[in-house]
Amino acid sequence: MDDFITFDIETTNWINFSQAGYYDGSFYTDKIYTPLQLYKRLFQMTNAGKNIYAHFGGRFDFRFILDIILDKNTEVNIIDANGRILFINVKNKDGTYKLIDSANLLPISLKKITESFNVRHAKGFIDFSKEQYNKKSPKHREYLKNDVIGLYESLKKFSTWGSNDGNLSDRKSVV
Repeated sequence: MDDFITFDIETTNWINFSQAGYYDGSFYTDKIYTPLQLYKRLFQMTNAGKNIYAHFGGRFDFRFILDIILDKNTEVNIIDANGRILFINVKNKDGTYKLIDSANLLPISLKKITESFNVRHAKGFIDFSKEQYNKKSPKHREYLKNDVIGLYESLKKFSTWGSNDGNLSDRKSVV
């Protein structure tokens, strides 16, 4: 599990796309302000063959780009259970991609996950019932960054969970 991507979407009023964060293990950006920009970032040719994770993406994040995915790709296979998308297999001229809801692997809150794995980018807390997400706010941008990179760091640790030495070179990944 050395080559994968994580992303997260922040909204206002739960339905208005505000900003997304993207991390591929070495590059992070939050300069994604529309669902189409997110689609283009995720489905660029250099990401072909990589798994793309969002925590509770099947209940939330994937839905913001689903129409674009269905419109722009030659083959789309959606696996769902009880109205929640588990994963989406996508094939287009550049390759294949798999969007995976990381809650399938770790079905608890991202806060509990980042705490349990003791990662550097732990999920923060902002009471969004008292303030709206603001993409210009350094505090809100840091919150998004910690969500995206914290999920990445947690999935990396999860992939070695149960191994004696944590060395991926002689172990099969569980993710």
